[in-house]
Amino acid sequence: YGYFNWDEDFMVKMLSSFIIAKSNSHFISALRDILINYWQKEKNITNHYYFVLHVIFELLKKYGYSNNTYKNMSDIECHLLQFYAKNKFDSKLWQEIQQQSFLHKLTHFRTIKKDSMIDKIIIQGIN
Repeated sequence: YGYFNWDEDFMVKMLSSFIIAKSNSHFISALRDILINYWQKEKNITNHYYFVLHVIFELLKKYGYSNNTYKNMSDIECHLLQFYAKNKFDSKLWQEIQQQSFLHKLTHFRTIKKDSMIDKIIIQGIN
């Protein structure tokens, strides 16, 4: 598999760090309740699966727990800045990234090179 995959058997198809839902969404409430139950009952720390949220999300969709407003969307676009973060700043690339996503998912960087994408955008505040 590549980073993002729409194959039927691939169960990680959502961006869990950014979810928008209406208050009392039945879908999100069901997801929450299942996750709470899972974490309360799971005693073996070695069995904790990082993508359990993603798998449950897909199973709810697969087994008819409807969510009429959810759209299958790639999460690659919001990771673009992270992919290029350590590269030398490129204003054209930054403009292209901004056109593809208003949201930018980043990670922790131990070091930030001067004039890298992340340095110019986050530290120096270039638009």
